Amino acid sequence: MSVSMLLASLALGLSSPAAADTMDDPLWQAARQVRSDLAAPLLDAPVRPAYQELVADALGLARGTAGTLVDADDLAARAAGMGLVFIEKEDRFELYPASPSLAAAGVLAIRKGSLPAEVILAAPHAMDELNTGPIASALFEVAPFRALYLPTQSRFAWKESDAAHNEESALQLATAAAVEELPDTWFVQLHGFGPTTADAGVVVSGGAADTPVSMLERMADAICVSLRDIDVRTSRTVPQLAALSNVQSQLVRGKARFVHLALAADVREHLRADPGRLAAVGSALIEVALAPEPAPWAWFMGR
Repeated sequence: MSVSMLLASLALGLSSPAAADTMDDPLWQAARQVRSDLAAPLLDAPVRPAYQELVADALGLARGTAGTLVDADDLAARAAGMGLVFIEKEDRFELYPASPSLAAAGVLAIRKGSLPAEVILAAPHAMDELNTGPIASALFEVAPFRALYLPTQSRFAWKESDAAHNEESALQLATAAAVEELPDTWFVQLHGFGPTTADAGVVVSGGAADTPVSMLERMADAICVSLRDIDVRTSRTVPQLAALSNVQSQLVRGKARFVHLALAADVREHLRADPGRLAAVGSALIEVALAPEPAPWAWFMGR
């Protein structure tokens, strides 16, 4: 880890990337094993359309809506041609870089079968915001999310390495594939913030997407119930965490729902230490995605 990366992490009130290396969730471990902050921060330009198509076909196959010419062997062969590894497991597909030299791809898991809602989970800064990666990995295991994306580079490694702020990142390509392939999709991103940013425990925002404020309030209420004694707010009262520059939220505007969950460091620690609370948060995220849209005046009662 370079001195500049360390200083950037500390300035955000977050952790050094090395501090997250003690977590042992399977998908998080996979992301750590292929991490490389020296690798190029983006997939090669000719590979990007093929990667997006691969993810779209994998989502279709997972849901049973892919064409007859698409099967796991086909996807594995196509992935290998890009320097990636595609693995079929009993309940999911997993897509990894074949080596750290392709760390720009990140790790993607896609759950197979019929699900109550189409919810995509990501932790775009998992290598820098302590515990967001293992929390996301654990949430994927305890709640029926359709997919999980984890980065395999620090956001500070290169100028282009911040997946949430680069329109050519693998996360952006995967998001575009999901918007194309999945109906009524929710995109949920986990982020962290430091004590100098806000004094809340959790801040819920919709980024630049057009997720109704009333639905964000409902999400905040559900998370507040799940966490019990934690101060949960929305970006209406914490505008510095509105995430308006998040490029995935910009991409899905008018096409899908987007929720940016920013967690304080102590909340992340609590979630790592309390599997019951973590499972409750996972259930809350799915339940809100299933709920009908609240009345348009509901936001007046919000935080």
